[in-house]
Amino acid sequence: MKKLGCCTSCGKEVYKITRRYPFGHPYAKEPIEIGKSINAVTKTFLMTDGSTMDLTYCPDCDVNFSKDYRTVLAAWARELSSEYRENVGLSKIESNESGKWFSSMLTNLPIAVLGEKSA
Repeated sequence: MKKLGCCTSCGKEVYKITRRYPFGHPYAKEPIEIGKSINAVTKTFLMTDGSTMDLTYCPDCDVNFSKDYRTVLAAWARELSSEYRENVGLSKIESNESGKWFSSMLTNLPIAVLGEKSA
């Protein structure tokens, strides 16, 4: 699953992690806050609807459209879940708009890398 400050493909930390969830928390040791880039590369993707999306990679990882997008979808699904939101102190989502958005993203796939830059 995609985690804050980590490569989308391999999960390696590419930003300095300045704060993590404490021991005993359901997401213990996961990043909460990041600092400066260690060796992050931001790649900009063209999506099927014409929009763009930026994802973070380490310099050694190549893009695998299918695998990487499944990683992103899993992270979004987690962030929208009531359990996750409660555990990290986010408000409950009352409307179905996020569900509609998530459903639309299941078919709004990345189709090309437009460019990349060091973060």
